[in-house]
Amino acid sequence: MLAMGLLLTGLSCAGSLPVGKAVLKDFDQARQLEWLLGNGLGGFAFGTVAGANTYRYHGLLIASGADRRHLLSDYQETLGVDGKDHGLDRTRHAETFQLYPVPTWTYALAGVRLEKRVFMPHGENAVLAMYRLLEAPKGARVTLSLRPLLTGRSYHALAKERPEVPGLSFTADPEAGFENDPRWVEGGDYLKEGELLGGLVREDFYSPGRFTLTLEPGGAGALLASAEPHAPIDAEKLLAAETARLEALLAASKLEDETSCRLVLAGDRFLFKRPDGLDSVIAGYPWFTDWGRDTMISLPGLTLATGRHAEAKRILETFARYENGGMIPNLFPDGKAEPAYNTVDASLWMFWAVQKYAEQTGDYAFIQNALYAVLVDVLTRHRTGTRFNIRMDEDGLIVAGQEGVQLTWMDAKAGDWVVTPRMGKPVEIQALWFNALKVMEDLSERFGRKAEAEEYRALAGKVQASFSERFWNADAGCLYDVVDDLKTGKPDASVRPNQLLALSLPYPILRGERAESVLKTVERELLTPFGLRTLSPKDKAYQGRYNGDMKTRDAAYHQGTVWAWLMGPYVDALFSVRGDTPKTRKTAARALGPLRKHLLDAALGTVSEIFEGDAPHAPRGCPAQAWSVAELLRVRAERHLSK
Repeated sequence: MLAMGLLLTGLSCAGSLPVGKAVLKDFDQARQLEWLLGNGLGGFAFGTVAGANTYRYHGLLIASGADRRHLLSDYQETLGVDGKDHGLDRTRHAETFQLYPVPTWTYALAGVRLEKRVFMPHGENAVLAMYRLLEAPKGARVTLSLRPLLTGRSYHALAKERPEVPGLSFTADPEAGFENDPRWVEGGDYLKEGELLGGLVREDFYSPGRFTLTLEPGGAGALLASAEPHAPIDAEKLLAAETARLEALLAASKLEDETSCRLVLAGDRFLFKRPDGLDSVIAGYPWFTDWGRDTMISLPGLTLATGRHAEAKRILETFARYENGGMIPNLFPDGKAEPAYNTVDASLWMFWAVQKYAEQTGDYAFIQNALYAVLVDVLTRHRTGTRFNIRMDEDGLIVAGQEGVQLTWMDAKAGDWVVTPRMGKPVEIQALWFNALKVMEDLSERFGRKAEAEEYRALAGKVQASFSERFWNADAGCLYDVVDDLKTGKPDASVRPNQLLALSLPYPILRGERAESVLKTVERELLTPFGLRTLSPKDKAYQGRYNGDMKTRDAAYHQGTVWAWLMGPYVDALFSVRGDTPKTRKTAARALGPLRKHLLDAALGTVSEIFEGDAPHAPRGCPAQAWSVAELLRVRAERHLSK
């Protein structure tokens, strides 16, 4: 029998991340804290510590496949003690919650103490709810009835009572009684979604009947729900296997401090195998799939900083396989749709990811044999021209843009309205372009291609000279966000964080006094405790709140909203501009401190996508975002900031 609490000592570095009784019994507090599980296939389970689902993406089983399907919302739980039924109230009866090694609650009612664990067997579209009877009145007969609430819908949709019946397979350990009692159950309000949208949001659930587990003191019963028929299970062995898998991840990372261990476990949720069997990265839970830009930015933190080098290699192979016309995909959509290539920066971020891979592994043979030709094609097509008017101009800089298409990471779009149009020569694209040329100069030299190396060296010099001439905004003491705007021909003087990449990449395109001036501007106008604002509060277009309907939120997405992933480039810029000094290290550690504390907030143990621009900087967007976790992991590991 497995012990309660931490199952094996190897997980102790993460702690249990507990939530106290006072919070659990305060529904309004407990519903703000979320837990998340992934199955390594892109499927997930997601809910609140309060045990109440507060929006459509919460549920015990959202299965992956050609399209992610929301299959199981929850169980109605009824405790039977000597024949008398007691409905389990997850607020009134709650005692404890802990996140690690798997989400675990204890409840007390009718003289009984009950432990509940929820986890997903890795590599399966399945979820296991496991119950253990901790205490009971002497001689009492204790049963637990579970009525599953099925949805059977697209994870973006809502289920209403309808003729078709959603299917799901159930397997109990030990064998459970089943009462056939099919019915449609009217659901409660999705409070979080209703507050966001300003109205009631509900859905109905189909329930086929009730399963009943008989529990002995100290004994356990479990019910596994699966998207496909499942063989008989041994719940204890499945739990032990998942715990051992998590232990192995922590051991491979060689990271020992509590924050790093929690980030390693959080990062594991984003790494997955696509339906075609290829490795990739989920950009964010609960609604994103795998995006090229997010994957390349996230790869060093999620895989290289954690010792998962083989997975890094396979992810690079995935995107190299799909390179087309000098571009890697911006998006692998749900379903059977073809990849979308509407991005100017994802392909350039790949050079950064390859560079980091080389630094950490020294596996230049793989780069030479599997990636070099792809990288050459990317640069060649960017020089001669590819989709969406992406091409090198006469000054060596990259110009990109097509009406109605958003190509950079500032890609909010509401209908036909592109909120932040950046057609022309965006500042971060030039920084990434310069870094890519320098990476290829190094690789070509290493692989004995001296003529190519010299060509890349000369072009990089031209790009740097043009950048210095064209992007410096002397009046503001920082860089223009875009020059040669395709509509106005004028530079965009908006103070945005994109200019930070001119300082932070391994080959910075800007150095010296100008770099220090840029960094000071970013710190003065954009830096917050949780990341960098996307627009200076001094700008008349600035929006400090992120709420309301989708159009209202999209309008604020890059107009002041704070992005956590930008803390990575900020820390890199600190070291690049000011050197590795005690003062720099202290500044970096202080900057990352609030994000470390954020692991105890919102979605527990992970990092949100965005925060509001105005204090107190409430977390918003995806509760768990790959590049937010990855960049915090990477800079802590690379800069040795974990102590």
